[in-house]
Amino acid sequence: MFEQLSEWKRVAKRDTVVAYRALRDPRAPWYVKALAAAMALYAISPVDVVPDFIPLHGQLDDLVVIPLAIAAMVRLIPVPVREELRAETEARMAVKRPHSHVGEVIILVCVAGIAAIVAWLVWFR
Repeated sequence: MFEQLSEWKRVAKRDTVVAYRALRDPRAPWYVKALAAAMALYAISPVDVVPDFIPLHGQLDDLVVIPLAIAAMVRLIPVPVREELRAETEARMAVKRPHSHVGEVIILVCVAGIAAIVAWLVWFR
């Protein structure tokens, strides 16, 4: 089961990078770029199919619509361009790049600071 999830994660990451790279490729058709613009507008738009104030369901539509839009974008890319972008993306993903933990530490310090401020405000009020 974990192997299937790992494979799904790898394919989703690859397809996201392929869709992004297709936006910058002049061989990609205009309707792929239009779909990307529509997806971005939907993601940042305050108008959703299911309102965000409904707990869990509000975010669920974003978790469904955005991956479906990315999958549609990848399928709409012409096959030779798609295969070339997939091969380039696979090659880039195979290379392990150095990983810095500085960003993670900064985020943890910020979260701990905010938690300390909230705790102080609650405790001393």
